[in-house]
Amino acid sequence: MQFPIAKIPDHSTWAGKLWTSAAFGIALAIGPNATKAEDAMPVPASTEAQPQIEHTHHYFVVNQQLPAFLILLGRDAGIKIDTSRLVRGTVRGKNYDGGHVVIIDQIARDFDLDWFEFNGVYYLSARSETVNRLIRLGNLSQDRVRDALTEAGLASKGFPIQSAADGTALALSGPPKLLGLSEAVIESIPPLPAAETSATQVRIRRANSLTAIDPQGG
Repeated sequence: MQFPIAKIPDHSTWAGKLWTSAAFGIALAIGPNATKAEDAMPVPASTEAQPQIEHTHHYFVVNQQLPAFLILLGRDAGIKIDTSRLVRGTVRGKNYDGGHVVIIDQIARDFDLDWFEFNGVYYLSARSETVNRLIRLGNLSQDRVRDALTEAGLASKGFPIQSAADGTALALSGPPKLLGLSEAVIESIPPLPAAETSATQVRIRRANSLTAIDPQGG
């Protein structure tokens, strides 16, 4: 079954475009700078990195599978969205307005999802996938690890990092990919250079004199 493509009349003050899919249903995107349906062809992405500008998007979703709508959002916003296999469901009769971050946040609330961004990729997963992990720090300090995760953009109020009682480990909780990336960042932290061993002497008192002895035989 094919859904018809509806076009916004040329004389309308709002141009528009409508995407259809026999499998996923339809979603309407409207906006003052939107193209007509026949002009809405995928544009090959440039091989050069471009600065990301967040535009405002306006969607009224009639009936569309969630993964398909996220693909559409990613294409329109020029971003990569990575979803787990449990990100599923159907979007019906929903209005989504705003930048892609706002829309992703709205979708996460509607479908009980967690999301985070790392290196320009937006990762979405079901909250039921949340895992807890205890990461041993070895000779790394907690402050150094926390700073590294913050610099990488992986430290978030939504996914708190807790310290173990003995201070030798950190307890992380969140989506599996967030924890996997966090572990990779922690493993990449170079160890602190070993401090030079200072010369040690033992003083032995013999009668009325002191003798300095190097225990290492130097």
